[in-house]
Amino acid sequence: AGDDPEIQTWIKHSQLKWVRAVGLQVLTRDGVMYVYDVFSLYNVCSFVRNCCCAQLVIMDDVPFRAAIPLFLRALGIPSITTTHTDVSKVSSYRGCIAPVAWRLHLASAWLVTIHGSVSEVFADIMRKKYWIPVNAIWPPMLWSQEI
Repeated sequence: AGDDPEIQTWIKHSQLKWVRAVGLQVLTRDGVMYVYDVFSLYNVCSFVRNCCCAQLVIMDDVPFRAAIPLFLRALGIPSITTTHTDVSKVSSYRGCIAPVAWRLHLASAWLVTIHGSVSEVFADIMRKKYWIPVNAIWPPMLWSQEI
């Protein structure tokens, strides 16, 4: 859950719940990356179980995330997601599935309550290049009116 003292305080006082998840280690031309396994039965069951009492779900740049905000919208649970990497600039982006997955990833920004980024500069790039909404800059978005 990180070493951020504020986040640790939230967890200690049950204001934020950190949930373990199964990840995938993927070897790419650019090196090794670890991603949340959206298709893992363990993760799906854990996610559904934790949605029973969730008031908000935060996802940090999860690949193949489009189904998650659709599910949360059906339950009426607000969600925050971030995009902080322009994958089209990475050499392993070249291939048949990566461009399709990237476009689906970007389209999911329209499905969440708040789509955030890490800086105004990157947010402007995402807005201009991909025409997607970027409503907030991480981490102050947690205190926005939508939440």
